[in-house]
Amino acid sequence: MIKPRPTTATLLALGALAYTAWTLEVVLTTGLAPAHTYVSELAARNQPHGTLFRTTDLLAGTLVWAASLLASLRLPSPGRWTRVGWVALVLFGTATAVDSRLPLSCAPTADPACAAQERAGLVPVAHSAHSVSSTVALCGILVAMVALTLTARRYAPRAPLARSGPALMTLELAATVWTLAAIAALEAGHDGWGLGVAQRLQVGVIAVWLGVLAVSLVLPRTAGAPRGPDVRDRERTPAGFGDTQPMTFVRISGVPHHIRVDGTGPVCVLSAGLGMAWFDWDAVVPLLAPHRTVVRFDRPGLGLSGHARAWPTLTGEAERIARVLDAAGVGAGVPATVVGHSLAGFHCEAFARLFPERTAGLVLVDSSIEEAPRGRRAPEFGDACTRVCGTALSAAGVPRVLGPFLRRAAVRVGRHSGGDPAPDDLVRRAYSTSRFLHAVLAENGRYRDQAVELASLRGRVPLDAPSVTVLAAYEGGSRHWLDRQRVLAERLGGTLRVSAPAGHLVMLDRPQDVADAILDT
Repeated sequence: MIKPRPTTATLLALGALAYTAWTLEVVLTTGLAPAHTYVSELAARNQPHGTLFRTTDLLAGTLVWAASLLASLRLPSPGRWTRVGWVALVLFGTATAVDSRLPLSCAPTADPACAAQERAGLVPVAHSAHSVSSTVALCGILVAMVALTLTARRYAPRAPLARSGPALMTLELAATVWTLAAIAALEAGHDGWGLGVAQRLQVGVIAVWLGVLAVSLVLPRTAGAPRGPDVRDRERTPAGFGDTQPMTFVRISGVPHHIRVDGTGPVCVLSAGLGMAWFDWDAVVPLLAPHRTVVRFDRPGLGLSGHARAWPTLTGEAERIARVLDAAGVGAGVPATVVGHSLAGFHCEAFARLFPERTAGLVLVDSSIEEAPRGRRAPEFGDACTRVCGTALSAAGVPRVLGPFLRRAAVRVGRHSGGDPAPDDLVRRAYSTSRFLHAVLAENGRYRDQAVELASLRGRVPLDAPSVTVLAAYEGGSRHWLDRQRVLAERLGGTLRVSAPAGHLVMLDRPQDVADAILDT
C-alpha cells in the first residue's frame, strides 16, 4: 500500500479552495462583466475588492507551493514523471504567489483608457510583468497535470486522479486553447470570443484537478505495476507517403528543411502562419499548379522539418525564403511571388524589401499587423522561460498526447466553419513531436521582436515589389480588423481584397480567393 499523506492533501485542498475565490464575484459588486474580462482583473489595484482577491491568490499559491514541496521531498517516487510533476506544481504555486504581488494596475478589457495605456507601454512594470508570471504558472500547472495524471494511471489506477485526470487534463487544454484564441481575437479587434468564460473555465478546472489530487493522496490505494515502458519522444526520419506525393529535404544552415514543389509556370512560394505546416495549403495548390510553379516549405521544427537550432528572427526568416528558392532550383534571376499567411506576412514583406530583385509580387493573407510594436522588456528572461516551458512540457509527453488534439481545436477556432481537413497521419507526424512544441513556443515568444524588426526595416528599406495584395478575412460583425488591413494595404501601396465569409485560416475556408489573389498579383 502507498501510505496516505493527509498533511499534503489538506494543504492542496485548501489551496484549491482559495484558488476558487474568484467565484465570489457572483455575490460581490465588482463592476466587471464575467463573460468578457480576465479573472486577474478582479485583483487589479484600482478595483474595489482587489485586496481581497490578491490575498486569496497569495494564499492559494503559498498553500500549493508548501504542499508540492512537501510532496516532492517526502512522497515515494515510483515513476520517472512523479518528481517532474511535483516540481512543476512547486513552480505553479510559486508563480501564483508572485502573480498576486504583481497585480494589474487597472482592468484593460473593461476600461478603454487602461487598454490605451497598456498599448502605449505607460502601465507600471508590475502590470507588464503580470503576464510573465501568469504564463509561468500556466506552464507549471499543465506539466503537473500531465505528469501526475500519467503517474496515477500507471501506479494507482484506482485513484480518483487516474480515473478523472485525463478528462480534466483534456478540458484544461481545450480551455487554454480557447483562452489564447480569445486573447488573439481581442487583440485583433474582435469581440474577444468569450474570453472571460474561457479563462474562468480554465482556472476552475485547475481548482477541481487540485481537489482531485488531494483526494487521491488521502485515500489508501494499491500501487499497481507499471503498464508499459515510458513513452519517449523519438524523432523519426521523415519519409514520403508514396510516389504521388514526392517530398524533398534539403539542409539549410544545418537544419533539414522539408520542401514541396508542384505545378509549372511562374514561381510563387507559400509560407504558412505560426505553427502551421505545408499541407495547410493543399486546397490552394491544385488551383495554382496549372499556372504556377508552387513552392511550399516548413520552417524549422514545423511540419516535417528538423529541430530549430536558433531563435527565429525577421531577417533570418527572409533569408530562409531565399535559401528555399535556391534549393528548389529557382535562381536569383527568376523573381517569385511571395505569399505569407499571418505571422509569415512579416517574413514575406521582409523578403520583398531585402530581396527586391527576387520579388515578382507580394501577397499577404490575413497577415499579422502591429502598428506600433514595442520590444520585450526582458528578452533573455522571456527566452529562458520559453525554453524551460518547452523542455518541461516535452519531458511530460504533452506533444505526443495532446499535440494533434490541439491542432484540430486550433483549426476549428481559426475557421469560419468546418473542421480540420488534414489527414490524421500527417497531423500525428507533424504535431506530436517535441520539435513542433519548441518551434511554436519560440515563434510565439519572438513575435514582438519580429514586429519591431519589421517596423525598423520599413523605416530603412523601401518596398519595391511590382505588385502588392493584402487579402483580409472577414466573418461579419465588427470591421475593425478590416480597417487595420486596409491601412496596411495603403501603407504598402497595395490593393485590399476581402475574403468573406472566412476565418483567419482563409486558405481552408476560401482557397479560391487565395488562388485568385496570387494569380492576379
